[in-house]
Amino acid sequence: MSDNQIEKAEQVLEELKIATREARECLKDFKGMVREYNAIMFEWKINAQKRIDSVVKEGLDNYQGALLEATEKGSQAVFARFDKLYDLLTTGGDHTQPSIPELIQAKVDRENEAPQP
Repeated sequence: MSDNQIEKAEQVLEELKIATREARECLKDFKGMVREYNAIMFEWKINAQKRIDSVVKEGLDNYQGALLEATEKGSQAVFARFDKLYDLLTTGGDHTQPSIPELIQAKVDRENEAPQP
């Protein structure tokens, strides 16, 4: 090989060393960016899960409150109906008429007053 070819080969070798060094630096930077991206994604997933959990909890709390309120209203309606039925049975719904218990008592009284054969 001539001196000129050796010089060109050495120059190419030096350029390859520089390019290799730059490529390694780029790879190192890229790996750093990948780590940063992974950390951001991990944090994002955690925050998203926390937000989902918060929204679900809030929804369940609202649902539970609404369910308790509906149950209470339903119970009150049932008790009101029983109170009305009780009123109808005991007073006949018309306080001027005798109630069923009063009618039963009157019948028992009549039977007790009837002469025994």
